[in-house]
Amino acid sequence: MVFSQKLVKRYQELKAEVPDCLLLMQVGAFMQVMAEDARLVAEVTGLKLQLAGEVDTPVVLGGFPISGLDAYVGKLARAGHSVAIALQDEQKERHLQEVIQKFQLGDRLPGHILVVQIGKWWELWGDIPEMLPIGWQRFPESRRSTVRNILWESGLAVAWIEETGRRVTALAERTLVCRWPGVMTPYPLSSPARVSP
Repeated sequence: MVFSQKLVKRYQELKAEVPDCLLLMQVGAFMQVMAEDARLVAEVTGLKLQLAGEVDTPVVLGGFPISGLDAYVGKLARAGHSVAIALQDEQKERHLQEVIQKFQLGDRLPGHILVVQIGKWWELWGDIPEMLPIGWQRFPESRRSTVRNILWESGLAVAWIEETGRRVTALAERTLVCRWPGVMTPYPLSSPARVSP
């Protein structure tokens, strides 16, 4: 991980703009997090931390490759944190590019279980039904139809959020592709009254 007082100062300046968010700041090919944000990110994701700086005033640092940004943001958002992302430009200046508010999707679709595409994987956000096997909160594309059938038969309100293939910053853009309201008596998948994902 890269450490300098200039980076610490810029991190603090950006953090002051988004005090209620965990700040992830790009440093080269890595995303870095500092101070209390680093401790919170480590609690949620298991990120390894290190100390840098002066002995009297050490700075807690954590970092991960930028290729893992989607996965880290997903974990942090599911844990209820708002996340701010600062990317660097060609001159290596860092600017806030995106803020993901906690439960942003959940606020727009209250009461729904969200099935969100994160790269090649799908993740369930919200209250997971007991009929799903343990460990299926995150599943590959090959299990999508099985999970869809279980959720359909549960009668719960579900929204499928899929990546569009377009990248807006370092994060993939996502769109609502299907949703169905919860019902007391679920319809079979073949029913014309419903649209399956």
